[in-house]
Amino acid sequence: MKKTFADTAKFQAEIAKMFPKSYAAISKLRQDLKIHHFDLMNTIKDVELIAQSTHDGLHRSIKKLELRKKFDDSGKLTPKTDIKIWKYEVKYLVQNLTNSQAKCLAVIKILKKLQADCARTQDNIDTELEAMKVELKRDIARKKVKIDELEKQLKAMKCSWW
Repeated sequence: MKKTFADTAKFQAEIAKMFPKSYAAISKLRQDLKIHHFDLMNTIKDVELIAQSTHDGLHRSIKKLELRKKFDDSGKLTPKTDIKIWKYEVKYLVQNLTNSQAKCLAVIKILKKLQADCARTQDNIDTELEAMKVELKRDIARKKVKIDELEKQLKAMKCSWW
């Protein structure tokens, strides 16, 4: 990623020389891409935290159920206590799933926005590149005409010398 941004910096410097009008647009789009990159990194970290939280909650439930099994194996588990344990665990797991779902929905919303932002940035880049392409073609055509005129002048000069 760092190499990509270094390459775009070099490209941006060349654009500033050749296309001063496009320089500001390319610079802004480059900043937008960096923001999208940071948004994506933050979202990935959020997903990692959600996954870790889910893993920790599952590990906690397994430990509680292992403790229940120890009580059951030793004959100290009564039906009333067993019902309390299961109700507590089911409530805890449902609460964790509800929290995870809310967090995941927030992440999905962020990713949809990021996708739309990236698509818009890509469209803007394509538009700017197309404008630069058209300008380059015009410059090439003008220089070709100039070269043709210079060739005619050179031929005329050669003819006058002979």
